[in-house]
Amino acid sequence: MPDNPAPSGADLAVSPQREANVAYANALMDTEIGQRNARKDSQEATARWIVASTGIVMTLLLGLAKDEGVFSSSASGVARAALVATVALGSLTAVCAIGCLWPRKYDRLGAKGLVNLNDTAFLDKPEHEVMGQVVATRIAIATKMDDLHEDKATWLKWSFRFLACAFVGLVFQGAVLAISPPKSPSEGTVTIHSGAVATKSGRVAKR
Repeated sequence: MPDNPAPSGADLAVSPQREANVAYANALMDTEIGQRNARKDSQEATARWIVASTGIVMTLLLGLAKDEGVFSSSASGVARAALVATVALGSLTAVCAIGCLWPRKYDRLGAKGLVNLNDTAFLDKPEHEVMGQVVATRIAIATKMDDLHEDKATWLKWSFRFLACAFVGLVFQGAVLAISPPKSPSEGTVTIHSGAVATKSGRVAKR
């Protein structure tokens, strides 16, 4: 009695269809993983834009605040609080965007897949079985990519929330400065000088 019986007619009939299905699944996984890589690139490009834009806006904001006298003693507490809040929100925006950019560990074929490729028993299996296990490994990789991309998306959503709040703070600070602008040092000097002149004039008139 032979050790390896010949495959039945049913097995021979099913094998081509199974190979076609596994090949289709493998091609589909190429598309799926490509879409996930594109999503990762898009998320990271958006996060880089947020970091760069936030840095530029915060630098301009601090410069304008200094020019407008927000750091002077004559500035209102509301204007100072709005500036601090806006800078803090801008910092949180950048931190969350960096959280999206933070490197994460992605699998390629995974440890099990690489071990199988060095196993002669695995390589001696029928083509559809080998490809089927490779597809299963790629499905696991795609699942992990989904989890990591959702984590990136969470950081990115928080970054957008803080960015929106920072813009609200920026508009609020502009309104406060428009309603109650701080006195510039030159205005204070003119006022003191005018007062001194008036006092001196009064003394001369009395004489």
